[in-house]
Amino acid sequence: MQSFCATPSYYINVASSSFKMPSMHYHASFELYYLTAGSREYFVEDKLFSVAVGDFVLIPPKTLHRTGGEYGERILVNFTQDFLESVYTPQMANQLTQCFCHMKITPDAARRGTCVELLKKLSANPPDNEAALLLGLLLLELSKCTTQEIEEDTVSAIVSYINKNYSTIFGIDRIVEEFFISKYHLCHIFKNAMKMTVIDYLNQIKIKNACQMLCFTQRDMGKIAQLCGYHSAAYFSSVFKKIMGMTPSRYREEYGQ
Repeated sequence: MQSFCATPSYYINVASSSFKMPSMHYHASFELYYLTAGSREYFVEDKLFSVAVGDFVLIPPKTLHRTGGEYGERILVNFTQDFLESVYTPQMANQLTQCFCHMKITPDAARRGTCVELLKKLSANPPDNEAALLLGLLLLELSKCTTQEIEEDTVSAIVSYINKNYSTIFGIDRIVEEFFISKYHLCHIFKNAMKMTVIDYLNQIKIKNACQMLCFTQRDMGKIAQLCGYHSAAYFSSVFKKIMGMTPSRYREEYGQ
């Protein structure tokens, strides 16, 4: 399963939940998700939370996430920093994207009306310059909304622990010891919430970080395997190919800078 999804510099789509993205994935763009009908579950980085009508979900670049849950209809916007900078200064574009430090924003009734109107104008597919201006206004409105911290449950805490310690976790025994739960209970609650096994998620995180090293460092494969918590470069290469659909060396050739 490939966890990286390529996206254009700007993209907007309106769809029902018949279009699903249940697998963990990430991309190089910002993602803005607005639920217009139904209810959904969202997992972003190390937080699992529910999304209701009127909620905005904000996902920064290179952040693992997925959706799940019941029927819903949503508006999805993907955009890059460069797209905003086509009409805003770099300083202003940085300021506008500060709202992405919050995973979920629920505007009050008055501000929601303004946000929805801006989304409608974006959905009409205006020229790129106009779309960038409208998007900036939408982000400005969202930055003015009050936010609430998302409460951390057991699964979120486990995910956070894996994200921080992936390089020294070689199996579920260490996680079991850290959280004082049985292997059965760990596997059950994790699979139920994440729709994947603990080991599958652990490998996703290891390979995501390996991708960064392949792109932005000159470390050899053996060193990258070691830093990502694999004892064998051959096993690392096998897991990498299974997740990314290509070998680590091919990935470096295509995406390395």
